Formats: sequence, structure tokens, C-alpha cells
Amino acid sequence: MSIETQLREALTARADEVGGSTGDPYERVSGAVRSSQRRRRAVVGGVAVAALAAGVLAPQVLGNQGDRGTTPATHTQTLQLPAPNNPAWQKLSTWPTRGSLAGDKGFMTAVLARFDGEAPRILFAGDVEDRRVVLAFQRIAVPVDGPAGAGVDEQIQVLSGPRGARIDQLEMGSNNSPGDVNTLVVRRDQGPDGWLMVLAPRDVRTAEVSASVSISPSGTVSRTWSSLPLSDGVGVIQLRNAPVAVTRVRAGGYDGNLQVLAGNTDQEQPNAAAFCGGCGDSFYASGLDAARDAMATALGLRPDQVEVSAQVQGRIDRALQGKDGTLGGPGSVGRVLVVNGRIPGGAVVRTVAVSVTEKDGSGSVYQAEDIVPIDAATADRRPWATWVDDPAGQGLVVQVFAPGAASVQIRSESATIYPGSSRAPVKNGSAVVDIASGQNAVQHLSVVTYDAAGRELGTWPLQPTNLGDPLDLSPDN
Repeated sequence: MSIETQLREALTARADEVGGSTGDPYERVSGAVRSSQRRRRAVVGGVAVAALAAGVLAPQVLGNQGDRGTTPATHTQTLQLPAPNNPAWQKLSTWPTRGSLAGDKGFMTAVLARFDGEAPRILFAGDVEDRRVVLAFQRIAVPVDGPAGAGVDEQIQVLSGPRGARIDQLEMGSNNSPGDVNTLVVRRDQGPDGWLMVLAPRDVRTAEVSASVSISPSGTVSRTWSSLPLSDGVGVIQLRNAPVAVTRVRAGGYDGNLQVLAGNTDQEQPNAAAFCGGCGDSFYASGLDAARDAMATALGLRPDQVEVSAQVQGRIDRALQGKDGTLGGPGSVGRVLVVNGRIPGGAVVRTVAVSVTEKDGSGSVYQAEDIVPIDAATADRRPWATWVDDPAGQGLVVQVFAPGAASVQIRSESATIYPGSSRAPVKNGSAVVDIASGQNAVQHLSVVTYDAAGRELGTWPLQPTNLGDPLDLSPDN
């Protein structure tokens, strides 16, 4: 499609939206250009502005904080869109289709045929740099109640392939439950290099991208942001050395991380170690390697730049092992590994993994904390706690792993509402306490540690305040 044809279609679409006299708007503009040599520059400038507003040619250039070199990206919209104030933009489930293939009826029909179950709503269809990408919003039947209601989950489904690929060459990729948002962030793949696309409501004209993070020795996180212009709510940038885990996007009311991978969802770091379940005490040694590799990958560092140490190597007390099996069932062995990683500049991040070995030799593993910045000054004595509902239904059973402490106590900011505990001695590196407070009290509780003389060593939140998004929030001490 030539530039003239694109401009003609775009100007026609704009003329249809705003009304006005009949006739070919492109001819009216180009005729005006021909009629006056003196007005030529102004009219051509007007054409360029109209083309940008229509999303025909909208180059967006942005580099991350570490490398500002980037390849220009373009977004082409071929289907007339609802006005920016149209209610359709309020929810993903009512978004119109955007992208260079949105107006290709044959392609769109073939795309819908690729999905099983309820017909999806196609949110985007087009070429993004080197990939052909289709994003679909679909309601999926699930065996349990989902966020969208009984037996239903709402997911973003992805079809992708090489640029220009036929519909039968597109592969089904990742699927994610977007939650209650009306903005999508899409990365080419899990690698640190490649494009990132923002899809927002049409009235959002600018997004902000932070492609790096700075962690101070105190555990606080800071970021710098760069502006990304959006055309019809769509923006595409090329990033280099921008790990997926640290990149953040702000657009309209959205502030968050990656939601969708367009391809290579199983991409892993070559020879990267992994936490093991059911592997006995070897979990501790292998877990150090796994934590170091994960920290390096997430933060865009080499493994040799992360100095790791095992702060806790302990076992889950039998009082916490119950029917749900998360910490192990009767007769199983649950192992806890708390790893501190010191990175260039003196900052410390923490990872916590729990490995369970069942009686039959099978096992499982999960990460209770994943790369959480903590205060380097107190990292060597910072406790870690886990808890389960009391089997008798009378609150929580809490196990506190407290390096270097002789006793611990659960303290409440409002003891009459959320009861804490009395002091409990630390044996074999941990203490188990019962509290009358339930799960809703966790955010109001702290762990206090004491030395052998009864002197207070420190106070920390029972659960880290930055656990939800540790690379975006500033933690307490």
C-alpha cells in the first residue's frame, strides 16, 4: 500500500468521524497544495499531522536507561476506530480491533477459526517489527470459579509468528489473565532485547517506560522514566539490555509490568540452575546456584556479579504441615532456603525457596519470595516467617526463622484487635508460635528478635511490604 493510498484512507476515515463536505479529502488537501506554492509547506505539514493522528505513520523512538540506541517503530491502523470518549474503550472485553490487519476480513475470519470455545474478541492483529501478532480476549470455562464468575476465567490469548506469516503459520503462545485493567503491555519474548508494545485506550496519548531499576543498599528502589508517544493508544519501542523482570510501564491509570509474551515463552537462560523438589539436602547447595542465576537474569547481571550466601537452611516444623500440602503433608520433609544476593553497589536482594520431599520420594518446590530488595545493613539477621491456619481454627501457627537470635515475638500494632504472641525461644534456627489473629491480620504484625540477654535486635514486618512487586516499591527496613 503506497503512502498516498494510506493517507487517502486515513483522511477519509477522519472526515467520516468529524463530518464536513463531501468529496475526496485527499484530493482537497493535495489540490490546496498545488494551488499555492507559498502555502505548500504549511499544507504538507498539515497532512503530516493528520497522518500521525490517524496512526498511519507514527515513529516512536525510545531507548532504555542503559542504552538509548533504538530502532524506530511504526504503527499502522487500517480500521476506523470509535471516538476516544466511546464507552467501548473502558474494558478490554469491548475494545475494537487495532493493528494493520484489523481491516482484513479474510484474515480476521481465519483468526477466529483458530480458537476453540467461545468466540474471542480480537484486540490486535498486525505486524510488530519482525513478528506477526494477534491478541485475543477470550472467556474460558474453568473447573472452579474464576475472577470473571462461576466457572469462567478471562484470558488474553496470543497467536504469533514471523512477520507476514499466514494464519496457519501462527503458533498459539502464552495466555494470561489480565485482571481488572484496560491496558496491555506486550514483549516480543523473555529476552532483554526486543520490542515492547503498549495497548491503551485511544484517549491515552503518552506512556512512560522504565527499562532499568536502581536498588540502594538501604533496600529502596528508584527508577527513571522516559516518555513514549502513543498513536490511537498504541506505541511500540525497541529495548536493549532491558530485562523483563525490571521493566515497568505507566499509561493512563495503569502502572505495572509485563502481561503478555508474543513468542518464545519457554526461553530460558542456557545452563541456568533451578531449584529442585524432592532432592533431599542437596536442595541447599543447588539452591544457591539457582538463586544466583535467577537474580542475575532478572537484574540484567552476569552470575559472577551476584555474591550469594545462605542466610537460612532450615526445616519446616511438623506443626505447619497439613492437608493442603504447600509446606508438606504428614511424614514429609520441608526444607527452607533463604538466600541473600549482594549486587554491584552493595545492595542486597533476597530469595526464599521451600522444597518438599514426600514419603514416597516425590517432591515439589515453590518460591515464597522472589528477588526482594532488603536493607543490606541488617540482611544477615533479618528473619523470615511462614504460617498456616491453626488446625483448631483459632488463628495462625507461625514459624519464624531468625538468624543470630535467641528468641522471637510477634508484635501487633493494635494488640486488642490483632493479638500477637509472647516471646518464644529459638531452637535449631527457628521458633514456632501460635497467635489468635487470622490471615487478615498479617499486614498489621511484626517480628521482633532478641539476643540471649533479652536485648532487642530488630523489628521487621511479618510479611515484606514490597512482596507484591518488589522491584517497583520501596520496602520497609
